[in-house]
Parts: sequence; structure tokens; C-alpha cells
Amino acid sequence: MNVEENNMLHWDSIKTPPDPDILNFIDVPTLIINKSGIFEFCNNAACLNLNRTAEELIGNHFEKFMLPDVAEHRKIILHECLASGRKMVFEDVRDGKNLLHSVIPLSSDLAIITLADVTNWNAKEQQNVRLEKLVETRTAELKKTRDFLQRVIDAIPHPLAVKDSEHRWTLINRIISDMFQLPVEEMIGKTDYDFIRKEEADVFRAVEEQVFATGEPNINEEKLTEIDGRERWQVAIKSLFTDPDGNKCLLAIANDITERKLAEIELQRHREKLEELVAARTAELLRTQDQLIQSQKMDAIGKLAGGIAHEFNNILAVIISTTTILLDDLETSDPNFKHAERIKKVAARAKDMTMNLLTFARKEKLDVRAISAEALVSELLDLLRRSISKKINICSDTSKSSSKMSLDFNQAIQALLNVSINACDAIPENGVLTILAEDVLLGDSDCAAIPASSPGEYCRISVIDTGKGMTADVTNKIFEPFFTTKERGKGTGLGLFITLGIVQRHKGFISIDSAPGKGTKVDIYFPIIKDPAPSASETPLEKIAPKVEGSILVVDDDKDFLEITVEILRINGLNPIAASGAARALELYRKLENEIDLVILDMMMPEIDGVETFRLLREINPNVKVIVCSGYSIDQSATRVINDGAVGFLQKPFEISCLLSTIADVLATRSRR
Repeated sequence: MNVEENNMLHWDSIKTPPDPDILNFIDVPTLIINKSGIFEFCNNAACLNLNRTAEELIGNHFEKFMLPDVAEHRKIILHECLASGRKMVFEDVRDGKNLLHSVIPLSSDLAIITLADVTNWNAKEQQNVRLEKLVETRTAELKKTRDFLQRVIDAIPHPLAVKDSEHRWTLINRIISDMFQLPVEEMIGKTDYDFIRKEEADVFRAVEEQVFATGEPNINEEKLTEIDGRERWQVAIKSLFTDPDGNKCLLAIANDITERKLAEIELQRHREKLEELVAARTAELLRTQDQLIQSQKMDAIGKLAGGIAHEFNNILAVIISTTTILLDDLETSDPNFKHAERIKKVAARAKDMTMNLLTFARKEKLDVRAISAEALVSELLDLLRRSISKKINICSDTSKSSSKMSLDFNQAIQALLNVSINACDAIPENGVLTILAEDVLLGDSDCAAIPASSPGEYCRISVIDTGKGMTADVTNKIFEPFFTTKERGKGTGLGLFITLGIVQRHKGFISIDSAPGKGTKVDIYFPIIKDPAPSASETPLEKIAPKVEGSILVVDDDKDFLEITVEILRINGLNPIAASGAARALELYRKLENEIDLVILDMMMPEIDGVETFRLLREINPNVKVIVCSGYSIDQSATRVINDGAVGFLQKPFEISCLLSTIADVLATRSRR
């Protein structure tokens, strides 16, 4: 006897058994049995079929009416029916008849049993019944197989999907449904465009179209944005297969590489940052190397320039002093007076050139005083109007500057003049040169755009021209020594380099704004000083030579300078003693120590220089009075001697009045003592 499970039927909604009167009108044998196996109802058809009365059946256990092994089988069927809530169907043979039993749950406690005599069913009906049973069996097996396959693909720890030729999902695993937080049933039959961003779906679609067209598998890295906005990366393997009906399908399996990808992105970010840092450090090292090479080159050039300036100053000292004596001896009506005056004037110009060389060599002393922008620009304009083309219009405005700067007037003028002349050289006819001065306060953000600058209060003097402008490459090289864009013979390439040196020595800085066809603006920043000491004048005053007396030992290895200095001293009532070198000077000082009131000592001499000579003189007389004299300005050597007790310094070439005033100051100190 076979037992078959029919489709699930749920009777839990039935609260009471069917009406017995109604069931008695049914020709189908029908019984109602409780979960204990006791008959609670039987209709007339059942009594006839079982050959029992209702009184014999109702209230009795079904086991009473059948053999024990049959009763045990029926008990199992009843229990399974009530427990599962499903209809149970089985056949048995009794008295030569084939009876089809249907056990249908009414509730969890009651079931209805119907009996059908199928002995006389025709072969077709029997075949239908057998087919229905077979379909039910195969359906159950198919469902079991599908459930098994779904569990298999759900167990795969990677997103897996099957798509038809229309790119619709026909199969997905649980990872994909969890990813989009949707049941599998709601996703089947839909496409990527229903769940992910269009730009990402477009990429997926293009790859899948290629696989469908070529039949070749594709391995591709893809980015996917999940429903919560998180980005994930995966390597997708997509290949083609055909289903049993011959339809093309696409199998896609993805491997999540998000952690690896994020690590790669972070590593790339660090790599790029490291490369930037290495590039910056390399550039910094190259700049430092260039600066070192430049510094060494400029130090060598500076020493050469300083040496040349020293030698020229010795020569100029002789020329200026000699012409001064000549001018004192000549009447203004004498034809030679103008010649001598011209010599002195040209020598003065040569002196200015040597001062520039000393500035270039960083060996010129700064004679700083409180200077206003108005005074500085006024002097600059006066020089420009006498030296540049009349076809260039000059404009100026210093109304926005009321502060003062601590400057060496002559050097500051030289710096501004160099920049202005360069600007004029770039201006075509009828161009404009503008000089502006303005007090400004620079902050950190301002200084970020200006090389070598620092925050603070400054007077900004701007030189603006309407010339042809410069390229960035030229602008970057403009302050390099010997760099010039002028024709051969029309520029040395030192003017702006000297300007930069002057500005930096005054703790200032320069910025340039220029572009081809737009002219150039050069901003020079000088620090502003607060509460400057009162100054009688912002321009040098000519000193009047005083009357002095005394014996002066003049020490210099330059014969011409020595002779003219001795002559000047003698003419002005002093008793000069000449010593052509350190050895002769020491010899004379040992003999005439008590007669010599003052020593004028040159710093640059062969064999024994001024520093050593001063030390040896101090050994003879610790109180010896020495004025240091040099073609250089005060440098380390001169400063050392002054710190050790020298009483004055004379810069060659000097005016006779300056020489006599310095001597007078020293000798006056002696007389006061």
C-alpha cells in the first residue's frame, strides 16, 4: 500500500466541523476522527461502506476495527496529517475493492477521512491519477534539487549571478541580495540598472555585451557603489554558457578586493606624497647647491672686486689729494683751474665706482641715518631727470609714506638708480616711468608670495615702467651677477646684483612682477623704523678743515699715497714722518716714540699687515694712538684693530678736510687729557 503526500492544504481557519446533516447527504463515505484516533462522526455512506452502524463507530478507536499492523500504519498517517496540516492520500484493498483514502486536517485536533471506491475507474482515470502522483513526486524532487542548488550557490563566499541574453538576473546568491538588502525573489528578472548607478551599470553592460558577442570570458576590475553609499571594488569573471534549451546565459562571479584596493590607493597616496617630498627635497638641495656655488663664486668675485677697489682707492686718493692741493694754489681765473677741477670731478666719479665695487664685495661700511621716502625719491628724480631721455615721462607719488627708514643714503640712491635706469632702458619713446612710495604692513600670507621676505612694517618703493616686460625665465635670473639682456658693451650685468646686495644689507627684499608686453613693476621693501633719532640733515654735509698741530707717523707701502699724504700734512702745519712699510714704521716708532703724537696706519701691506703692525706698536707703547686707513671700508681686520684700541678709521680716497678733522679729533682728546 502506497502513501502519497498531496499539495499543502491548510484547514486551521475552520473553527468547527462541517454540519453532520450536510455530510449525510454526501454519497462519499466520510468520517471525522480526533487526534487520539476516536471516531467522532460518520455519515450514512461510511456506515454502509464499513458495514457498521453509527453507534458502533462513534466513540470507539479506529484500531478496534482493523488488524494491529494496519492500525499502526494508519496511526502514523493520522499523526503526520495533523502535525503537518497537509492532506494525506493512500490506497488499500478491502473485500476485493480498491479504496482511495483521503485524510484532510480540519484543525490540529480533528481530521476528516473520505473513502473512494476506485475499483471501477477506467484505465484513463487510473492513468491520470498515477500521472498526478508522478508529477507531484517529480515536483517535490525538482523543488528539493533547486533548494539544494540554491544552498550551494549561497554557500559560495563571492557574489554570483546568472543573466539571460537581455541581461536580466535569472539566478543570484544570497551575498548579492544582502548587498542590496532585498529578497532574492524581488531581484530575479531585473537588470543592473534597477539597483546600481547608471555610470557603473554602463560599464558592466559594455563588458557583458562583449562576452555575449565574442563568447570569450572576461576578467575585469569593477567599482560598485552599495546602497549605503560605500564604494567597493571587485574582480569579476564573466563567461558564457547555454542552458538546456540552447539559450545563451552569462555567469558572473566576483571577488571582493575592496581592502586591497583601499590599501593600494593609500599606498599610492603615500607614494605620491613621498615623491613630492623627494622632489621638494631634491629641488631644495639643488637650490642649496646652486646657492653654495653662487656664494663661492661671488666670494671669489667679491675678493677680486674688493682688491681692485682697494688698489683704485689708493690711486684715487693720490689724484684727489693732488688736485685739491692744485685747486688751493690756483686762482679761479687760471686756465688750469678748470682742468684740475675736472680731474677732481672725474676722480670723484671713479670713487663712486669703487664704492660700488666695495658694495659688490660686501666691504663698504653702511653710514645709516633716518631717511624719509620723500627725500630719497626726490634725490632719485633729480638724478634721473639729468641722466635719462627727455622722451620718457616721469611720475611720482610719495604721499602714502610718512615713516622713515634706517638707510645709507648714498647706497639706497644707488640701488634705486640702478633699477630705474634698467627700467628706462626698457621703455620705448613716450613711455612712462612711475616711482611710488607707500607704507605697508606685511603678514604671513603676504610674505608667502614674496621670496626672502618676513612679516613687518615696510616702506615699499615701486619702480614701474611701461616697457616690453620680461619672461618668467628672465625674471628668475635678473639678480644673477653678469646676467644681462642688453647688447654687448651696453651692460655689465652687475647693476641689479649690486642693488639686491644693498637692499639685503638694509634687511630689505625685492619682488618683481613682469610679463611680456605688460611692462615691469619692481617693489623694493625697506624696514620702517619707529621713533627715529632726530637728524639735522638727511644729506651729507661738507666738513671744514680745522687747524691742527703735532707729529704724525704715516705708514703705507704705496709710495705715491705716502708722499701726497705727507705733503698734505706738512701744508696744514703738521709734522709728518713717512714710513714706507711696517718694518720701517716700527724702527722709527722705537726711536721717536716720545715725539710721535699719532700713527696713520694702512691696513693692506705686504709682509707685515696692519693688524700685526698695530699689535707690535702696542708692544712698544700700549697707549699708542692709531688711525686705521684702508682702501676698503671697515672690514673684519679693521674692526678687530679698532676693537683692540685704534682711535679712528679713514676710508681711502678721503677729502683733505676729512683727514684733518679725524686727526684733530684724536689730538684734541690728547690735549684734554
